Parts: sequence; C-alpha cells; structure tokens
Amino acid sequence: MPGPGWRMAARERRTRAGELAALAAVLGFGVWPLLTGAALPTWDAAAFSAPAVGLVADFARAGKLLTWDPWLSGGRPDCADPSNGAASPLVILSGLVGGPKLGGFLLYWLGSWLLGGVGVLVLARALGAPPWLRLVGAVAFVSCGFFTGHGQHSPFVLAYATLPWFVWSLDRAVAGRSFVAALQAGAIWGLTGLSGYPGMVIAHGLYGGAWALGRALFGGWGGARAPAEPADRRPTASRRALLVRLPLLGAVVLAAAVVVMAPTYVSFFVDGKEFTSRVAPLSRYWVVERGALTPGGLVTFASPYLIRLGLDHPGTLFRGELSMLGIYLSPVVLALAAAALLGGGRSRWRWWLLAVGAVAFAAALGPLLPVRGWLYDLVPPTRFFRFSALFRGYALFTAVVLALEAARDADWLRARRGWLALGGFSAVAGALAVWTARRVGDQTGVALEWDGWAGWMLLAWFGPAAAALAGACGGVYARRAAVGALVALALLDAASALRLSEPLWATREPGQAKIWEDVTRGHRAEVDRLPDGLDRLPRSAWRAGDNRNVVGKRATFDAYDPFRNRYHVAWSRDELLTAFVTGTDRTWFARAALLVDEVSPPAGAGEPRLLDVPTPDLDLFARRARAVGGLPPVLHRVPGRPLEGPLLDAGAIAELPAMERLPVTLLEASPETLGLRFEAPAAGWLVVTDRYAPGWRATVDGQPAPVHKAAFLFRAVAVGPGSHDVRFEYRPFAYRFLVTASWSLLLAACLAAPLGRRR
Repeated sequence: MPGPGWRMAARERRTRAGELAALAAVLGFGVWPLLTGAALPTWDAAAFSAPAVGLVADFARAGKLLTWDPWLSGGRPDCADPSNGAASPLVILSGLVGGPKLGGFLLYWLGSWLLGGVGVLVLARALGAPPWLRLVGAVAFVSCGFFTGHGQHSPFVLAYATLPWFVWSLDRAVAGRSFVAALQAGAIWGLTGLSGYPGMVIAHGLYGGAWALGRALFGGWGGARAPAEPADRRPTASRRALLVRLPLLGAVVLAAAVVVMAPTYVSFFVDGKEFTSRVAPLSRYWVVERGALTPGGLVTFASPYLIRLGLDHPGTLFRGELSMLGIYLSPVVLALAAAALLGGGRSRWRWWLLAVGAVAFAAALGPLLPVRGWLYDLVPPTRFFRFSALFRGYALFTAVVLALEAARDADWLRARRGWLALGGFSAVAGALAVWTARRVGDQTGVALEWDGWAGWMLLAWFGPAAAALAGACGGVYARRAAVGALVALALLDAASALRLSEPLWATREPGQAKIWEDVTRGHRAEVDRLPDGLDRLPRSAWRAGDNRNVVGKRATFDAYDPFRNRYHVAWSRDELLTAFVTGTDRTWFARAALLVDEVSPPAGAGEPRLLDVPTPDLDLFARRARAVGGLPPVLHRVPGRPLEGPLLDAGAIAELPAMERLPVTLLEASPETLGLRFEAPAAGWLVVTDRYAPGWRATVDGQPAPVHKAAFLFRAVAVGPGSHDVRFEYRPFAYRFLVTASWSLLLAACLAAPLGRRR
C-alpha cells in the first residue's frame, strides 16, 4: 500500500497540474480570438516577427541554420539580429513543430507567453507560496500591462517570459551556494539573448544582480507560512561566507550567459559593424527621453481599458508609443503585496525588494527622474538601448514576488493584521482608481458606463477589500471563503485584462485576414537555392514596411528592417538608385575604381532619427549616377581587406564614368552562396549589388580573393581579363563553433538539473 509520502507527492502532482490547467485556461480565454482565427496578429507581430520566425522555421525544416537572408534589404545577416532568433532553440523547435506559417508563429509567440506564467508557478513554489497564491501570481503576471502592451513585440514577450525562470535559478544558486544552479541561471539568461530584446537582456543582468545581492545581505529564505524575520537573521559568519562566494557565483552566471548568447552577439558586433548603425551606442538624450513611461501612462494602473482610449482618442491623453504605457497589474496582487509589506512584520528582504522595484519604476519614467540617466552614465551597456519604459516590467514583476511573500507569514490566514493591511490598501487604491478613471473620461469625453467596464473595475478594486473584511472579522471558514474569493477575482481580472487589451496586439479587420491568406498561398519552403535567381522586386511590386515577401521568397531592397544604416535608408528612398539594384541585371564591371573613405557617422549614430541625416557623399554619388546613367565605380576602405586591383587616381566622384552592365551566367544561387561565370573585357572589378558584410568570402577561379565594399553597400572582387568563375560564400566568424558551444552548454544545464535539485 502506498505510504503517506507517495500520497503527498501524488497530491502535489495533481495540484501542479490543476494550476497549469487554470493558467492555460485563463491565457487561452484571453487570446481565444487568435486561436480561432477571429483575430490575427497586427503591427510588428505581423509585419516583422511572424515572417522572421517563419523564415527560421523554413531553414530548420530543411536541416539548416539561417545565417544570411537574401530576401530583405538587399541581403542581411539574420544570424546577427537577436530579434530573429536564428540560433535560438526555442524559435527553431517552434518552427519544426508548428511550421513556417501563422501556426508556427502563434506556437512560439503564445508559447512564450505561457512560459512566463509557468515560470512564476515554479518560482512561487520555490519561495514557499501555497497553491492558491501561486496561481494568483501566475495569472496576474501573464495579464499585466507589460505583456499586454508588448504583445505585438515577440522579442519583448520572450525576454519577459524568461525573467521568473532566471530569477528562480539565480535564487537557487545563491541560497544553496550552488555553481550548478549558477550555470543554469546563466544558461537561461543566455537563452534570452538568443531571441529576446537586447535591452531586456541587459536589464535582466541588472535585476539579477540586485536580487542576488539582496539575498546575500538579508536572506529571506523559508518555507510556506514560515516566519520571514528569523530567516533574515542568518548567522553573521554564514552571511559573510556567502558574500565572499557571491562574486564567484556571479562569474559562473555571466560566463555561461556569454557562451550561450555568443552566436548572436559575436555576429552582431563582427558583421554588424559594417552593416548597421545599431552597433553604436545611443546619445544620452535618445536613451533617457525617448520611449519613456509618460505621466499620461500612469493612469493605466486603474484599468487596462484606459489604454484603449489612446487608440480611439490619439493625442488626447497619452504621448508616445502606446505599447510602452501599460502598467496595469491585478488589484489582488497589489493588495497582497501591500499585506506582505505592512502586515508581515519587519522583513528587510521585502523592503529591499520594494526598493529594487521602485528604482526600476523610476528608471522607466526616463527624464522625469534621474535614475535612467545615472544608469546611462555608470553602466555603459545601458547606452545601447532605448525604451526606458521597459524597466516598468521589472517593477511589476517585483510586485508579483512581494505578493507571493504574503503567505510566508506565520498563521497568515488566522491573523488580522495581514487581512486589515490588504483591505485598507484595496479600499484606498480603489478610490484612487475610480477617481483616475473619471478624470480620464472627462478628458477624452468618454462617459463611464457603470454596467460595463467601469462596473467591473469597481469589482476588481473593491472586491479584495470586501474579501479582506470577511477574513479579518470572520472565522476560519469565512477566511477560507475570502481566499477563494481572491482567487476567483484574480482569475476573472486576468481574463478580462487580456481581452480588453486585444487591440494592442491583434486585429479583426477583414483586410488583414485576406493578406494572410494570400501570403499563405504563396509560401515557398525551398531554402537550398534562390527560386528566382538574381531577380529582385522593384519598389512598385511590394509595399515598404512589410516583410511578408519572405514567405514567398521574393527578394526586395526595401524592408521593415531595424538593421539599417543611413546609406541604405537614403539609397532606398531614391527611385533611380533603387532601380539600379532591382530586376535581374544586377552585376556591374568597372575597369578602374575610386578608393574613398566613408564619412564618419555622427556621434550617437545608432539613433533612429540619425538614419535621416544628410549623406553628402551618397548624394554626390547619386547625382553622378543620374548624369552618366549608371553606378559610378566607388570602393571603400575596409579594415583587413587589402586592395589588389586597378584604382583611379585620387579625384572626385563627380568625374567618374559609369560602370558597365556585365551579363553573367548564374552557376549557383542559395542564401549563403552565389556563383557566377562571366567574361571580363579587361582587368577590373566585378560588383554585385548584394549587401556587403565582413562574413562574405570569395574565390576567383578557385583561388581566394578579398571581398570589398563597393558603392556604400555592396560587394566587389578584383578580376583579370578573360573568362572567370567567381563564387561568393557567407561564413560568419566562428558561427558554427559558437552555435555548437552554445547548444552544448544549454544541454549540459538541462542535464545538470537533477544534480542541482539534489544539491
């Protein structure tokens, strides 16, 4: 007969299964229109993320890794773009299972969303929270304003979803002084870097460091319903030993993360430096003031419905991008967090958490407070990303963790202090929420409908206060009923918040469905060769700002591409220059070329607004192209690329002749290779109007030849007179080795999980 231990384990398994089922049901209800096809992804999800994930899926199903994408922007190094997830096992597995079309993207996108909720369940269990509180924290997390606001941005969704997993592993590493757990924490952090938004990868490290330091200083460990304060008072010698070991644990975390994310970020800094301006740090103004949480966005704490008014009444209340403004979090969780702080005794760990969350929220406010500026000055990696508002996600996560701490106090369900703190906070915050909603209604001209969303807002905010009153004044059964009411309120609130936020990440417009149907019918799965050879669509054949042409494997020069530089932007806006690099006739021959230095980009060249600054050298080039009816022969100095070929005497671009159109025979055409046969009329330069990157290699008649940058963007090799076979091949620096090392460490971290649990 099974013993008590077996029965307890079976009960725990059923409990976990119930929590997961409830979480999936709430999230499924919230995104049900997407699952049924009644709504479709919109904004960045449709124009950028879905095509990118689908392309990775096509390559994965062909047994290949995506490195170079020839169908966007005249070619781009997708392996160097963290947002694409070209080396991410999560993206690749989603593509293998779900396919390259809409279903595969939804599997990755919504699977990431669910992964975040499961991470909170795991973290909550490690923190000693009871099942009901674990579920409340998980559903509140997946329905918070950060997830719903950034629903269209799958790199943000994935990065935020890994945060609880990263913190869970890091907490285990510090609590157990375990290098195995530190290795796992670093692996999770690195996995975030393979497909998550780079700014959040950096912010994960800052938040993790603050978490680990607070644990080492103040402890706070203990099981469910265990007093928090005695655990805070760990012996001085033990705390000192942990502080000594903390740098070693941090070094293991950082080293593991660097190895795992190396395929993407080594490619980013090696190939990206000659391809995109995003490798440069941003100016302080752009980092601190652009993409911050504005004062108008603060009102969204009252209800997720308020941010929808920004769509219906643009400019009335909100300033900035709407996805950056949502700060809504379940009133149940906020009340429980207040109870943990006010009703749980003196816990230095909890107040440390509150301070960390407050700093994160202050950083999200950008120029309103100096915190984001301090980070810019003191932490150089934070100069590479904008959107200060992303820090609000860490404040919301901190509130969820504080709520999970509520049940750690001894006899919380029988203590009046916690219930009174919960009820008092709910009443005061509810009154503030209602007042805020009325003010928003007055400014936008939208009357509050108390039988609709406004009435639900009253229930969401004052429901916890009523439950707390019953818990404080009633007996044990009344308190249990109050707990049940809190859970029910949290579930209903999460489902409602997801549905109310739908316009931020999905659309029901019939035209969008027609676009997706057309794209799906035109899907081409082939990636071993370029089906259309050198043919590239002209500007009129595809609208800029939409990358769904990659589904049908149709190459364009314009794209919705964050990996831009100012020369590509200026070129793509010039109709004549664009005409020279589209169609099938895209190879040129120069008997001699002028060697020039590109004008150094201005300070803060990574800023999006500096993509529009004048390019005098390209403007002069364009005027000469119009005058001679072709592309002038211009080469650019590139470190490590010695020039061996005919060059013109130093002179101005304005005196150059046009390069000659050169007919070629296409021998080989795949995303990573291009083979050409041609007859050179003299010694000179073969120029192919495919984008240049340092990872490109070439052979001329089987002999290695340097690849040079030509005409600001493209590739050139030196050739002699006569017939030649030229082969270009894209081989990013150490990419296959780095992918092997990355995935091997991820596998080792997974296999080490049982060892970490035993430890």
